[in-house]
Amino acid sequence: MKTTTGTPVAMPAGLGEAVEQSRYRIRPATRGADASTYHAGNPAQAMHATFSSAGLHVASSASQSTSWEWTLQLRGYGYGDQIAPLALVEPVVGDDRLEYRHGALTEWYVNDRRGIEQGFTVAAPPAGRESGDPLVLDLAVRGALRAEASADGQRVWFARDGERVLEYSQLAAFDAVGTRVPARMRVAGDTVRLEVEDRGAAYPLLIDPLIFTETHLVASDGAAGDQFGTSVGISGDTAVVGAFDGTARGRDAGSAYVFVRNGTSWNEQAHLVASDGAAGDGFGTSAAISGDTVVVGALFDGTARGSDAGSAYVFVRTGTSWTEQAHLFASDGDGFDNFGRSVAISDDTLVVGANFDRTAGGGHAGSAYVYVRTGTSWNEQAHLVASDGAAQDFFGTSVAISGDTAVVGALFDDTAGGDNAGSAYVYVRNGTSWNEQAHLVASDG
Repeated sequence: MKTTTGTPVAMPAGLGEAVEQSRYRIRPATRGADASTYHAGNPAQAMHATFSSAGLHVASSASQSTSWEWTLQLRGYGYGDQIAPLALVEPVVGDDRLEYRHGALTEWYVNDRRGIEQGFTVAAPPAGRESGDPLVLDLAVRGALRAEASADGQRVWFARDGERVLEYSQLAAFDAVGTRVPARMRVAGDTVRLEVEDRGAAYPLLIDPLIFTETHLVASDGAAGDQFGTSVGISGDTAVVGAFDGTARGRDAGSAYVFVRNGTSWNEQAHLVASDGAAGDGFGTSAAISGDTVVVGALFDGTARGSDAGSAYVFVRTGTSWTEQAHLFASDGDGFDNFGRSVAISDDTLVVGANFDRTAGGGHAGSAYVYVRTGTSWNEQAHLVASDGAAQDFFGTSVAISGDTAVVGALFDDTAGGDNAGSAYVYVRNGTSWNEQAHLVASDG
């Protein structure tokens, strides 16, 4: 909206949300079409959906570089070879949700920025459960896209001319008490099968995959051996990708690439390199982003502290330009600490892991450092170590932060689960102090 003088006025949050939702609303087809046919656009995924007696038909929008069409239709469900076909039913529609109610099975769809969420709510098991076979939902696939299932059965890609353009994945299944039920996807000819191990599960079951488009990011100057994708981070419509590549600074000096989303396209905005980078620094081994700030780790950077002491670089965006704001080192760093092995950032606070750091726990016990920004300066606020850290725990191999809470992974921590079972530690900030709040181990570690 604009004022009479042409000065932009911020759209109220509630109105903005309503406008956004309207772009994904499922609407009846235009006049002359079957009354049970509905349409929905999905601008975030650059695709258009049609719901009809022929199933879900999805087509690429004009903004996609590759034109494609794809149809998915639920044939039936059951156990083993006892797949009961489903009769056609009229849809029930409300805003961004559409349902087909097939007796004990409700097939539903929700259209939003993530893609088209497809769900099945199964009120009671069909005949044949005593066979011990998994519950199967058979879905017919039509169109020119070639299906390819992942080895772990958790996703199916659909490709046109060798380019993956659509993904059917994020499959999750839960029973009536919220217990996750094992589920997988299989491809057999023109059929995608959802298999759910429902033995012992309490009905009703919720089975929930997602349909969305796929974007493949590559470096504009990529070359063999660059290892683009060594690290990744995302914040809103901006992503950063680390590459353990050779640059003008030398072999394995490393770099990072920034991509920005415009509609459904991701465009390279910047190629980040260390101002003083050198061969073998490993800049880009870790990367993270929060808003207009990126942090990149260089775990093999040789500093005044010694060889492979490691460091981290902070870059900030102004408009579309990225500039280096800070070069961070551990206050007590030493050679081979691998400071920068992991990085994370949340607003004006960042965490850097040094998993080879020698602490009171012993060699390679590991640690993590917290830095806070004031103006354009970054100052070390805390040095985190595990309360029960020991040699070779590699605490700091991974780090994450959100607000005043940080979590640090200790890859080879020995726990009750056994040697090198691993664990994670949670820290919370109170004022300028960080205190260990929890030591997390896997329940079945």
